Amino acid sequence: MKKYRVMLLALVTLVLLSTLGSANATIESYNWIGPLIKNERDEFYGDYVTGYKTGSTATLVVNVRNHLSKDMNVSAVIVSFDWGVNYTSTEVNLTRVFAIKPGEAHVFTVVFTVPDTTVASNLVTHKYKIYVDDVNATTGDKKLLYNNLPLALSNFVVFSSTQADAKETERELDKYDWSSTISYYFLTGEAKQLYVLAKGAKTQGYNAYVKGDFATAASRYQDALDNIETAWANETAVYSGFEKSLKALVDSGQGVLNMVGYGYTLFGIGFIFMGIGVLVYLVRKSGTPKVSA
Repeated sequence: MKKYRVMLLALVTLVLLSTLGSANATIESYNWIGPLIKNERDEFYGDYVTGYKTGSTATLVVNVRNHLSKDMNVSAVIVSFDWGVNYTSTEVNLTRVFAIKPGEAHVFTVVFTVPDTTVASNLVTHKYKIYVDDVNATTGDKKLLYNNLPLALSNFVVFSSTQADAKETERELDKYDWSSTISYYFLTGEAKQLYVLAKGAKTQGYNAYVKGDFATAASRYQDALDNIETAWANETAVYSGFEKSLKALVDSGQGVLNMVGYGYTLFGIGFIFMGIGVLVYLVRKSGTPKVSA
């Protein structure tokens, strides 16, 4: 009897797990649109995160698939954060239900304003859940069916304004080459010095950001950006002046070559005419040859 009870419990567990799996399959996929960073490693948090700047607009798209054998009447798509606030899609509600046919899917959008860091701290990552509610009908009295389990997620971050400035400036710095050999390509000593200063400021900015000193990080990153931009601007001006001088030299040399070429041509024509004159002179001087009898 005990053996049968164990087998029955295993069978019930298997059925329940199968039911949970199909329920979870309702939310087939999701995506965050336009975040400041997306699935990128942030050394302050020590993990891969997705985040928006405080006060900006966050957009979440959710792909909902009907795993049932009948129509799924979606009445709400909600994202609930651990800071105690829920954000709901305006596309559906109890008076505007969206029916999804069996096996088909529909993408819903949730848009909200990212709260202040006094509400959602920028010092930690946040957990959140995506819910899909469905009801028994599209018209008349409606009853919530609870067919769908929420999708639990994490590593959402809210950046403070200063922190976001530091991240954006760091990205601008990433456009430049910071390899150890790049300084050898600078033509002027001034550019080399500015590059060294920029590289030092960039390192200081990174160290400050990792420690959570976002104001210092933003300031040092900006110093690095100013210096590296000035270094390259200086190089551009110098190379431009060098190119102009070289072009002037080439143009001048071309003129000289042209004059030399013209001189040689005239000199050659002169020799031709001179040769013709000599031949005519010799013929006239020798006279007409006499014919023997």
